[in-house]
Amino acid sequence: MFKMEYEDPMGALRSGSVPGGPGGSGPDGSDASYNVEILLDASGSMANVIGSKTRMELAKEAIRSFASSLPAEANAGLRVYGHKGTGSKADKAMSCASNELVYPIQPYEESQLAESLNQFNPAGWTPLAGAIGQAQKDLEPYKGEHDENVIFVVSDGMETCGGDPVQSAAALKASGISPIVHIIGFDVASKEEQQLQDVAEAAGGTYTNARNHEQLKAEFDWSLEDAKKWQDWWLEEKNNLVMDKFGERSDINKIEINWKVQNRSESHKMQHALLTLQTQGKINSPQQKQDHRHAQRILLGNGRPYS
Repeated sequence: MFKMEYEDPMGALRSGSVPGGPGGSGPDGSDASYNVEILLDASGSMANVIGSKTRMELAKEAIRSFASSLPAEANAGLRVYGHKGTGSKADKAMSCASNELVYPIQPYEESQLAESLNQFNPAGWTPLAGAIGQAQKDLEPYKGEHDENVIFVVSDGMETCGGDPVQSAAALKASGISPIVHIIGFDVASKEEQQLQDVAEAAGGTYTNARNHEQLKAEFDWSLEDAKKWQDWWLEEKNNLVMDKFGERSDINKIEINWKVQNRSESHKMQHALLTLQTQGKINSPQQKQDHRHAQRILLGNGRPYS
């Protein structure tokens, strides 16, 4: 008789999820991310000199420049391989087992990356297959619908530890991570290029032989355009989410006001009914007050309308 229909405030809540787009975390904490992992050859031949600097020094400079140019919302990781041993057969097993994620996949942090780059120098053999296999594991958490993954391999030569990098690249492609793979040969001899080209093909990626620092840096910079597109999408979705939240808050405020108006209306109707019953002699004044207090408790109990 007096009960009114109250709008459910849950109906005003929106999903708050970020829709599909070109790619740590999404604007609302969802699993949308842009992740770049660099696999860097640290075998002994990376000590060879181009101009006045070693290949390794030039590679580190290019990596530092690239990572610092990524969108703040993107993640970067650095894995080195072959950075232990001497290149001799005596410690080949140790060198071929050296494969380390020295900078975990995370947003760029200048001092931490610099510290990671200072941890190693050109040393031993080239366990390329193992590095590709480990990169697949590194990126396993980022295989969601909205994740975009990029892998760079910087190597100055072919596999020397008996592994099969072509097979590892094929497994990477089929893993569900769906990475964009760039194989960069760094001043690679012509006779060793074929394996790196085969690795790129098996991974569904690209191959380039960079002969100097400028060409190496250009290969990294080329992918920054894609990273910028992802950032533009990320910021747009973040803005859309904020606007949705404002609209959601406004809708809830309107529902709250309507609740109060309807609750007051119910109270007035109840009071009018009690006065009518008193006028008709069906209840006395003390009983009216008692019934009215009881009705108020029902209507306003726990600060919410009754259901």
